[in-house]
Amino acid sequence: MSDIDKYDYVRFSVGDIHGRSRGRVIPARHVKKFLETGITLYGGFLSFDLKNEDVPISIDDPDSKRIPKAFAVADLSTLYAVPWASENGVKVADVICESYWLKDRTKQLACPRYVATQQLQKLADHGFSFFSGFELEFLLMKPGQKSSRRCDLMNQRLVTKHSDFLFDLEKQMYLAGVDIENIHAEFEASTFEAVLRPSYGITSAESCFKFKTGILEIADKKDRIVSFQSKHSEGEIGMHFNHSLWSVTEGINVFHDPGSRNGLSPLGHHWLAGILKHSKALSALWCPTSNCFDRLHKPNLPGLIFWSTDDRAACVKLKSSETGTYLEHRIPSGMSNPYLTLAATIAAGLDGIVKKLECPPVDEFSTPNALPHTLSEAIDDLETDADMVHSLGEEFVEWFVRTLKSDINPFNLKNGYN
Repeated sequence: MSDIDKYDYVRFSVGDIHGRSRGRVIPARHVKKFLETGITLYGGFLSFDLKNEDVPISIDDPDSKRIPKAFAVADLSTLYAVPWASENGVKVADVICESYWLKDRTKQLACPRYVATQQLQKLADHGFSFFSGFELEFLLMKPGQKSSRRCDLMNQRLVTKHSDFLFDLEKQMYLAGVDIENIHAEFEASTFEAVLRPSYGITSAESCFKFKTGILEIADKKDRIVSFQSKHSEGEIGMHFNHSLWSVTEGINVFHDPGSRNGLSPLGHHWLAGILKHSKALSALWCPTSNCFDRLHKPNLPGLIFWSTDDRAACVKLKSSETGTYLEHRIPSGMSNPYLTLAATIAAGLDGIVKKLECPPVDEFSTPNALPHTLSEAIDDLETDADMVHSLGEEFVEWFVRTLKSDINPFNLKNGYN
């Protein structure tokens, strides 16, 4: 309790299906009690839609609007400082939780963090650990500001224009345990990318969750507009996911094979085949809003399902050198929940390894083999992919699909949550 004792308030937070942080704020004098007992929550908090409206889902009766209560249990190892919420000498921390049903104290199987940890456990059961990191693009503007020039890639002048925000963001994120390796201006107007340091296990998704929560909260306090909306008037926002598998017993990168043509091992080819095979279904998790699909099927963006070593339009790019090999997953949008990005990637890749799926040749694609063009199509593909439904969990898929279906309407086609 020594670290937690130095804070005046502790936020107990759970990521909902859209990756937004929800929970309660606890004064220091009550923290110990709630660490022991958990803290009650509205049972349907996971399934609020993009407009923050309730999507009633009941595990007992899917058509009932009566939802049992839930409670959140903190993982004390996730405790981190929240410097941007700490003012006037008040110190605030956050601890990440997973949610349970209150009536029988069983896990809420639709909790995204739980879905991710279950996939990581399946990997561990096969003798593998997961090393991954996120590259997050985001729109950054001042209220009333006109956009910059169309292409500002690596433009240091644009970074300097927003240095008061970006440099403070980096410092506060580091204090919160999020290590940003670099920041740069992107191709699209007023768009930046933050590259997070990769890590093992759930930590990479946790860092991304904290980053997305933190940058929006900091923007609110600094009168800035920050958005992860995938397609907007200024351009497109993506979220690349870099990852590799490591042997638990040998401590080596099992994707890396310097003797192969592209540096990717046979096991890595099976993993890649699984991702490509299930990309249609899992695009619902990687691109969870109607707006996300306005970003796809554009030049230099994923559309046709294939992998490459240098084509930016590929769904997955192979990055290999003498020192290592990893895959850059390019389908996820800025609106993707990092826990679900990680979980879906593992579910698909592991299916490829278990079934020894044959990977198509590099840069090979056919026009009919393409990602969905709409969220509705992606949801249909997800519901009919029995392997992925089974792997991710029927209850999770039911909650996820019902939440997303509530967002398929004209309002959300034109607008989106940050």
